[in-house]
Amino acid sequence: MHCLLLMLVAVAVSPAHVVEEAGVRVSTSIRASVYAYEVRNQTDRAICAFAVPYSDGYDFTAPAGWQVASTDGLFRAWTTEPFRAIRQGESARFSFRVTSHGAVLGYVPLSVEWASGESLTLPGAWGACAQPASYGVFIAAVVLALGFVHALVLARRERPGRSAATAL
Repeated sequence: MHCLLLMLVAVAVSPAHVVEEAGVRVSTSIRASVYAYEVRNQTDRAICAFAVPYSDGYDFTAPAGWQVASTDGLFRAWTTEPFRAIRQGESARFSFRVTSHGAVLGYVPLSVEWASGESLTLPGAWGACAQPASYGVFIAAVVLALGFVHALVLARRERPGRSAATAL
């Protein structure tokens, strides 16, 4: 629960979350239902692939000329054309939308791949995670509790012998 509150405050205060490792910097921003990843390459090797897990996503986008696949909860984008790769000092934007069906903010590992086939995993990026089942149980319990309180208030107001002024 503390992590959830921390993430909510972070989203409200900070426009982006940054992870950086081995010369690759990824800035994640969330606007409405759009998760966007700005990948900046500070190495001397060209990045030719990007991947991030997701839940309840659609409308996947990548730079022009990159191929996109989204299967089994993994958004993957890649290019086989060297001139389209992310070279040193360049950045590229990848994004997707999430439905209101059950994705929640969480931490996910994302990865990039160089033309050599080597890959780098950056843990701790913001991502769209599946909503835990406990959230559904919690929401149902709150709705039932509110219904119970509402019924008590109505029962108290409807007691015989009470005037309208004292019913409130």
